[in-house]
Amino acid sequence: MGCNCNQTPCSCVDGLNSFTTTAANFTQPAVSGTVSVSTTNLGQLNNQWMAVGQVVFITGGGYYTVSSITDLTTVVLTNLGYTGNASPGATVTSGGLVTAGGLQGVAGPAVNGTTVLYNEQTAASTASNSVWETLMTYSMPQDTLGDDGDILEVDVRVNNGDVINGSQLVRFTLDGTVVALLWPLNFSGAVNVALINLKIARKSATAISCESVISLYSLVGGTQQTLHSIEGFSSSITVTNLDSGGTLDFDLDAQVASASDTLTADYMTIKLCTI
Repeated sequence: MGCNCNQTPCSCVDGLNSFTTTAANFTQPAVSGTVSVSTTNLGQLNNQWMAVGQVVFITGGGYYTVSSITDLTTVVLTNLGYTGNASPGATVTSGGLVTAGGLQGVAGPAVNGTTVLYNEQTAASTASNSVWETLMTYSMPQDTLGDDGDILEVDVRVNNGDVINGSQLVRFTLDGTVVALLWPLNFSGAVNVALINLKIARKSATAISCESVISLYSLVGGTQQTLHSIEGFSSSITVTNLDSGGTLDFDLDAQVASASDTLTADYMTIKLCTI
């Protein structure tokens, strides 16, 4: 049934606009802190569309709950601290639209993601010395492997040029702890290139597992030919606390023993795979 204002008294009542604007600047409070906000009188029962406990949104400020309604042009709000809210202490300028908002929903399941952390394409070499020499180093922020199940995936290409029957060893260390020892690479005969894939998975703040695959190739005649692959796995390695402050140095080390031999790392790429 429609409204008929020809009746006396009139049965029609104007609705309340469920919005207003801020009438003055205010300082963003701390998360869960409150602030008194002045609103513009729009000529109706301003602020009366709000209710204590309601979620509201202010342009430039973010999301708040209504703590109390002081009067028609003043309301006390609590900062919900949602992502995208102005930082505590920031000035929220006047004129921002104030509208009804909603509570943040429950976070959904995490989505797998991969981020390239390091991609070094400058070759580094070590010559005959029978001692370990660091070829490449990545300084990893301590909380990079922040959750159990997170994985560092490392790809490296190493070669021994044209040397035949050379003896080369490669290892990976994390803050001095050997996490993979690839020995020997068995560069001999036609073998002179190795592609190494290493997966380091966090089991806890102080333990990791490590899986390695070495694929050996020949470049004789200018054509890369696969010869065979070697796989390795370590189920649990104790490491420096991954949650402590500072950084962790992840090193590719090499050692050669044959006279006049050289081992070169052509590149090292490190990716972070998060759960």
